[in-house]
Amino acid sequence: MASFSLPVLLDSQLALWSADLGVESPAAAGWLVDGALRVEVRPDLTICLGPWSHPFEVDDALEMLDLLAAALFGRARVWAYAHGEEPAGHRLEIAVDGAWLDAGGRSPRRRWFRAPVQTLLHNDRQPPAALQWGTAGRLPNAPWVGMLEVESAGPGTLPIDGELDLHLFKPKEVKGVVEAYIDACVERGLTDLRLVHGKGIGNLRRTVHALLDRHPAVERYRLGGMGEGSWGATLVTLREPEKAAPDDEP
Repeated sequence: MASFSLPVLLDSQLALWSADLGVESPAAAGWLVDGALRVEVRPDLTICLGPWSHPFEVDDALEMLDLLAAALFGRARVWAYAHGEEPAGHRLEIAVDGAWLDAGGRSPRRRWFRAPVQTLLHNDRQPPAALQWGTAGRLPNAPWVGMLEVESAGPGTLPIDGELDLHLFKPKEVKGVVEAYIDACVERGLTDLRLVHGKGIGNLRRTVHALLDRHPAVERYRLGGMGEGSWGATLVTLREPEKAAPDDEP
């Protein structure tokens, strides 16, 4: 069955997890893993964990993997509330450092001064041996971010095609990676770049913009628009080679 339009990194990881879990790989209708907490990735990149759902964008592949790993392998749980068979709310919680952090949902509704019945939805599967947990909980509105440990790709292994995903690098590596990548693009005559830094709380975006403000090869830059990653990506225009500022004034 043909894969639907998932980011390559997400598609390949879901295929691996599918083999581990004994489920079908991502297909045109999405990706689904049944369990105590039902996990679904829809073709529009919405993740559904039981009654809880959240939409993502193409550039959010790593954040999606963080949330999916937490849900599949015991580090996310959903409280579902109901009056009889009528849903009355739900709440997602993420396990961080021995505590469960609130990750949002819909507050339970009372009826005639009666509290709804609550049900805990939680998977307790053992994670694959290759899965490495990282440090989550740094973003209050998305505490699952950082759940997985991601190995840096290393700037020397990057394809020079005008697109750079900074999620693959540790914060201390970003400055050197962006500078080296811009230099490599200049050497190859590429003038249009897209730097993916994600949304989050904006620290990475501010770091990237401060670097772009100082780089002599950068003519202008702007945040992405609709279909370009929105404020999770920055589009950069480099000066034409003959317009690049010289290193030394005559």
